[in-house]
This record gives sequence, C-alpha cells and structure tokens, in this order.
Amino acid sequence: MTDDRHGEPADRSGIGWLAGSWWALAVVVLAVYVLSPVRDATQHDPAFAPLTAHALVHDRDVALDGFGAARLVGHPVVLTDGSLDAGTVVERVGGPGWAELEAAVADPDVDVRDYFPWTSALLAVPAVVVADTVAAITGGADSGELLADGDLTVLHTASASMVVVGAVLAIRAAAVALLTGSRRRRRLLANASALVFALGTSAWSTASRALWQHTPSLLLSSLALWCAVRVALDDPATGAPAPAGSRRPRIDPWVVGLGAAAVGATIARPTNLAFAVVVVGWALLRRREELAPTLLSAALGAVAVVAAFVLVSWALLGRAVPEYYAAGRLRFGGWFAEAVAANWVSPSRGLLLASPVLVLAVPGTVVAWRDRGRPGVRSLSVALWVAVAAVTVSVSAFPQWWAGHSFGPRFMTEAVPLLVVLSLPAVDRVVAPERWRSGAAHPGRARAALAAVVVLALWSVAFHAVGSVAGVTGCWNRYPDDVDDDPGRVWSVADAQVLEPVHRVLDGDRRAAQDATCVGAA
Repeated sequence: MTDDRHGEPADRSGIGWLAGSWWALAVVVLAVYVLSPVRDATQHDPAFAPLTAHALVHDRDVALDGFGAARLVGHPVVLTDGSLDAGTVVERVGGPGWAELEAAVADPDVDVRDYFPWTSALLAVPAVVVADTVAAITGGADSGELLADGDLTVLHTASASMVVVGAVLAIRAAAVALLTGSRRRRRLLANASALVFALGTSAWSTASRALWQHTPSLLLSSLALWCAVRVALDDPATGAPAPAGSRRPRIDPWVVGLGAAAVGATIARPTNLAFAVVVVGWALLRRREELAPTLLSAALGAVAVVAAFVLVSWALLGRAVPEYYAAGRLRFGGWFAEAVAANWVSPSRGLLLASPVLVLAVPGTVVAWRDRGRPGVRSLSVALWVAVAAVTVSVSAFPQWWAGHSFGPRFMTEAVPLLVVLSLPAVDRVVAPERWRSGAAHPGRARAALAAVVVLALWSVAFHAVGSVAGVTGCWNRYPDDVDDDPGRVWSVADAQVLEPVHRVLDGDRRAAQDATCVGAA
C-alpha cells in the first residue's frame, strides 16, 4: 500500500504509526475527559438534559413533572399553561413563581419542561440507558433514582466527553486534509493539533464537562469546518484547483454535509447562525461557476436537518419551534464594548489568556494568504475570520456577557474550532522539513518559533487543566462575591479564576470561607 499523496509506502507499524492514528488520539482524549474530576457544570444550565433524557426513554415525552417541583427549582423552565413566562427560574421553594410551579407539577393537564432545547437531552439518552441496564443487572439504583439524588453526574459527563471526542476527530480530519507533506507527517501533525484543541481549549474545561449547548455545537461546527476544508481543496489530494473541464457530481456530498452541519450547529446554539451564513455563503461563492448544483447540495443538507428538527419538536412539544428560539435575548447595550474586550483578553474570561496558542491563527492566515497555489484555502481563511468576528459580536450582545457560573471563556467556545483551522498553516510552516535540514537558513529562528508554539500550547493545556481538575475553581464564581452580582471580577488579575487553587493553598481564611459557602469545594 502506498501513501495517498506522494506514492510512499504506508507504514502501519511502530510508535510513529500509533502516534498518528485516530483511534489512539480518541482513546487518550476520552480517558483524560472521563477521569477529570470537575463536573460541577452538571448543576448549571445542562442540569435538566439527563432528566429530559429519562423522560424520553421512559415516558416518550419531555415532561419533568415526575421529579417533583422541588427538584426543578433553580433552573429555567417552561410551563405549558403559560402561568410563568418561558425561561423563568424559580430561585427557591416558597419564592416567586413557586406556587405556579408546584401547581403545574400537580396538574396532569400541565407539563413542566426544560427551557433549553431537547437537542442536548438526546445526547444524554445513552447515559440513561446505561444506568438502567446496570441497575437491572446489579439490582442497584436505576436512572430515575440516580437523577432524583443527583448521582448521574459521571454518566452525564461521559456523554458530553464522547460528543467532544467526535469534534476532536473532525478537527483532526480537517487537519489531515489541510496540512502538507507525506501521510505520516500529516497524521502526526494533525494528531498533535487535535490534541491541543482537545486539551488546550474550552473543549476540555467546558464542552466535555456537561451537556451544555456548546457540546453538540462544537461537534457540528467542527464537522462543518471539515466539510469546508474539503470544499476549499478542489483536489483534496494536492490542494490544487480542479482541472479545466472536469465535472463534479451534481450533488456534492461535501457541500451537503456543510449545509447540514452548519444548520445543525445553529440549532444547537443559535449564536452559530452568523457562522452558518458565512461559511455556506463562502461555499456558494467558491463554486459560483457551478452555483445551481452547489446551492442545491447545500439546500438538501440544510432542509433535511431543519425538517428533522421541526418534526421531532412537533412530536415532543406540539409546536414546530421550542420556546427557547422565540426569545430575542441578544441586544446591544452599554456593556457591549466591555463584553468584547472581556471575551478576548480578561484574566478570567479572555480567550487569548486561556488559550494563547490560538494566536497562531494570525500567522496561519498570513501563510495561507501567501500560498497562491491553494486559492480555496486563502478565501476560506477570510470567511473564517468574518465568522470569528460574528461569533464575538453575538456572544458579546448577551446581557450576561461574563457567562455566569462557568470556567474560562465559555461564550467563545464556538470560535475555537475556527481559530484552530486558521492556525494549521502556521503549524505546517513551523515544522516544515526544509526549515530543519542541515544548512537551512536562519536555524535559530526555526528553533525559536517551535519553542514559542510549544510554550503557548503548554500554557493553554495548563490553564484548562486547572478548570477541569481543580474543583475549587467553581467556587470562584460565588466567592468572595458572586460573579453574577459583580461581573467586574473577571478583570482582576490577582483574583483570576485560574489562580483560585493557589489562593486556597496560601490563604487559610479563604479556604475556610469556601468550605462554608461553596458546594463541592473539598
């Protein structure tokens, strides 16, 4: 067997082959995710995903009434009789809205549902099935009993972790297609890049910790990027434009996948709408000489996903679009400029401080733009920067711009795969063989560039490791002041969230106060 790009023998043995294999990458990443102990996100926005999954498996609906009113306190809900506005959070038993919630749970003609879409709940169905199967074999607690006690956390996190591993593999596939050189080189670099994406970004510290909307969003946007890269490379084997007179299939499967994944990402998290419009619009412009078949292909993917979503929503909710999508929660207020800055550079929520390795997107774009032999990659880099800007605008227009009780740059999670793909040409250039041959010009620059990339990658991994391993970082959201009451805390360097484990070790009074106020601050 030969290499698919250079006719070289395909080496399928040894450490190099193992290090470049997709399944070894998947096993390593999944093991890290599942063994990481921080899972407190399962008590925040994603909390009702496994409850809804249980209702789907056992009752064939999404009503949460069976868990009792007290179990539904503290999270946004929808009451089908409209007695509370959709998305209302009943903060405590006996507090505002409690009487309506309690009455709805007791009324067989009224359902209480999770305000967040059912899409994430589907991903929790395997966890429910596994818990019930284990219970049937061992005689232990089933999924309903575990959920009533809040003990499905590990399976909840495992479900999210497997979804994010899918996103990691999609980024790896995009990297294998986009990078240059032999198959062995491309796979090694693709695995290294995907590993940094998996462990050096919010893929680890946010999306894998619980079934946030970011979790399916990350998978679907990564799949869309893989398809976009293949569209950019007219000849995926060489990256060169297709020969004159050549004909593609009238229905291009990569464009179909692009349309489907981009629309699916928007359904998973509506702030992806701008990304979907930009990337599909880019594909139509890229294939403007074949506009009709390209438009047909994109429409087939998009319409199929929308139709499936509408049909399932109608079957589960009795309406085509869940209440969540009807709410206009984005608006440009006085906070917008601060939110943009905070999402990029604040010590506790800034993307560039949490994952500085993503700064490689800038030189990556320069490298891609200088490569006139791959015009599709050049134009894609422009489209992805437009999408990054659109993501920034959309998340910064959210009034709770500091992302509530979470870790790091949660709201910028959707920008991460875009920046990773933009960084790949720079990674390719830093380790280009000609830069490391004996007698190559400027060897010191080559070593310095590689050292800088390694340092940025290690910083990024260390930052997100703190949020995924040190449970005390969750206490930062509540102590010494609740970040929801004082969002300006995200700008403090001395009180940065990532430093919370250090404060806990050095400050005994702070440690004692955390133990008294923060759940799970062991």
